[in-house]
Amino acid sequence: MSSFELDHTVSTFRYAYDNKPGNMANSELQRHPGMMDIRVESEGLMRGDYFSGKHRLRYGEITLTRNNT
Repeated sequence: MSSFELDHTVSTFRYAYDNKPGNMANSELQRHPGMMDIRVESEGLMRGDYFSGKHRLRYGEITLTRNNT
């Protein structure tokens, strides 16, 4: 699931997923949800937060910058 919200003061991109590992996956990888919320802060700069399953303790901040080279 994903969405773009462009009608607000701050444009936002959000997505969510449900990871279902296959039979050949590492035994430590379990089924888990994840979500990311990214806000457009200025031309070429986006910042946001993510998490990947509460029990996995995988969460943090993300910064995306445009490279015009």
